Amino acid sequence: MDSVKKEAQSCNLRFLNADVTLSVSDNIATVTVGYFIENAGMITVTDVFNTGTITFPKDFVIDNITTNNDLLTITPSEGQILYNGNLGDLVPGETVLITLQFDIIGVNQAGDFIISNISEVVDGQGDDIVFSKNVVLNVVDILTNVKFDKDRFNFSITNNSTREIRVDMMAGIVIPANVEIIFRNLNPFTATFINSTKPVPTNQIIEGLNTVALSIKDVLIQPFSTVILPVSFDLYSSKQIGIQEIIATIDKVSLAGTGNDTVFIRVLPSPENEAKAFVLLELR
Repeated sequence: MDSVKKEAQSCNLRFLNADVTLSVSDNIATVTVGYFIENAGMITVTDVFNTGTITFPKDFVIDNITTNNDLLTITPSEGQILYNGNLGDLVPGETVLITLQFDIIGVNQAGDFIISNISEVVDGQGDDIVFSKNVVLNVVDILTNVKFDKDRFNFSITNNSTREIRVDMMAGIVIPANVEIIFRNLNPFTATFINSTKPVPTNQIIEGLNTVALSIKDVLIQPFSTVILPVSFDLYSSKQIGIQEIIATIDKVSLAGTGNDTVFIRVLPSPENEAKAFVLLELR
């Protein structure tokens, strides 16, 4: 909830366009606090002093704390960011812009977490105004794995939360030297050769050494459900004696979209983000 308080009706100071926003993009949550401080009175106000506190869970990992105003001192600590500074005098009608921004890059558990800001401005005449607002970061857990099953790699994403999510995924398949395979089905992935960015064809011989980059966007996953994305192929030939490994990996999973959501994806550690298909050629 937004809250702006004036201690006296004769107060010359006021907040304009005060807000706290939250956006998530590429598994980084960015919090922005912004407002104008205006002298709306008829006299100059002196010694305008701005203080504020941003609070959040203590286990949040934060980074890239910035402000637009060099007069503010920023002091981060466990679970909070303090800021304060003397902004000097404001003549009638003058405004000063204050913005603070920081990134949340790590969260240790799933849930809905409150991020709170309280900003206070006082001046030498005893005027006092306060602005406060909370935003909520929704943290959801997902589990990823890839397994080899007869003639295919099955890439899967599990949503362990109570809300539906949409994610993007990047994966890869490494074809070893002296091995030739034929992809039978790559849908719904976009598949390109990593060394040339050319599209990977189906039903044609692909010769190693080669790495195929797989990507898919906007995968909808319902609460407590799993989406399986198969890539099927046939071994065409192997020209080298011994065991060869065709390796599939999941490289990255992130929230789909352009940063207009409040959902933070927490990818749980998994020992199954790599799978191998073994090719054995024996000398007879």
